Amino acid sequence: MSESMGRWGRRGWIFALVLVLAGATGLVSRLDGLHETQTRRRPSVILVVFDTLRADHTQPYGYERETTPFLSELAERGTLVEEVVATYPSTLSSHWSMFTGLFPARHGIYPGRGRAFPRTKPLSEHFQDAGYRTAAFTEGGFVHSLFGFDRGFDVYDDGPASGLLDFDGSAASTFAAALDWLTGVGDDPFFLFLHTYQVHVPYDPDETQRVRFADPNAKRWRKTFPALTTVAINKGRVRVGSRDRAQIVDLYDAEIRELDDHFRSLWAKLEARGRLDDTIVVITSDHGEDLFEHGWLNHGTTLHDPALLVPLIIVAPGRVASGARLACQWSQTDIMPTILGLAGLSVPPGLDGASRLDDLRRGQCGRDSRAFSELSDSGYDRDDETPMVSLRRDGWKLILHLASGELEAFDLRSDPAETKDVAGDVDIALRRELLEYARSLPGLPAGPPGRGAPEALRGRLEALGYVE
Repeated sequence: MSESMGRWGRRGWIFALVLVLAGATGLVSRLDGLHETQTRRRPSVILVVFDTLRADHTQPYGYERETTPFLSELAERGTLVEEVVATYPSTLSSHWSMFTGLFPARHGIYPGRGRAFPRTKPLSEHFQDAGYRTAAFTEGGFVHSLFGFDRGFDVYDDGPASGLLDFDGSAASTFAAALDWLTGVGDDPFFLFLHTYQVHVPYDPDETQRVRFADPNAKRWRKTFPALTTVAINKGRVRVGSRDRAQIVDLYDAEIRELDDHFRSLWAKLEARGRLDDTIVVITSDHGEDLFEHGWLNHGTTLHDPALLVPLIIVAPGRVASGARLACQWSQTDIMPTILGLAGLSVPPGLDGASRLDDLRRGQCGRDSRAFSELSDSGYDRDDETPMVSLRRDGWKLILHLASGELEAFDLRSDPAETKDVAGDVDIALRRELLEYARSLPGLPAGPPGRGAPEALRGRLEALGYVE
């Protein structure tokens, strides 16, 4: 009996050991599952668009004036893309490219065309369908919900009603409204779209920044540069000298610094509330601003780089490289699929842009994107120049004027200011690529932007300088 008991004792010990090991394996499996769940926890996303902010007037992009010290700090925390090309030099079309990953010829939304909406699913609907809380706090105008931008948002704020007729840019109140909404979100992942016209005309910076940047002895526009004055200047009704031009630039830079300070304050509040712990923040602009480099002021005037190159800084610790500068070219159409990729959501097929997630993780560029841009109507009686399309690729900028058939080309490697037309030197393959895009254009709209808009919205567009 003792021998039998011994055999069963040994078997029992072995059986018990197997059970223990099985239990441990199960525990490890459960822990692995928990870890996998935690690592797959969906991050929140904040997309911030500083309307009308050209890249080369910010410090991370080499500007010598202290316009954006906080953006410089954020560029050190995240990844900066050195060349990002807007698809259209005004708000409506470029925003729809950011939201759909499509060039204007594909999404079909242009100023002056009314309330046509893209048939494709915008970025916000992807997040809403994934169970995200979604909200947008904007300042209306060409991102007004009347243009369909509220699709996919639980909350879409067009800004204060008083701003429809008296526009100054209101980043502080827009950011405050977003903070109020976040109070009720709890632990749910969220997608938040923030938009401000703070930098857009009229240039009306606060006194602190005006003193810092602008000439107090200027004869014109000592405090404010009005929106509609841009129309008068572009139409040749108001003449400006070199000092006037310098003052306009000073006021623009002062507005940028004021916005940078407001954003620093917002960031500090988000950090204090723990809202940035697992949040991807994407900071960009919809287009730049012409400041007389090619004879024009404002935007919606040219397809040169000052109107098209925008900043792009992505801060997402553990998801993108820190302090990296991607020395390559992205199209604005890359932003939507890249955000989806960063959030772990699937990227739909058939986009013009592509997810650049691998670039962000490595902190190195894989390739340059093709960058097409369009201008259907400048509104300044330039029948021989508009509509126009451009291609920026392989160190070249090609601009095709569709009415006259004229082609301009600039070698950006030797002529970054785009001053010398060398169309005769352009490779035939680039010409064909631009022509192929031009043939894909839908019928272009006639008439100035905003025609047929509802009265309240038309008042806002007048204040923005889009309509006379």
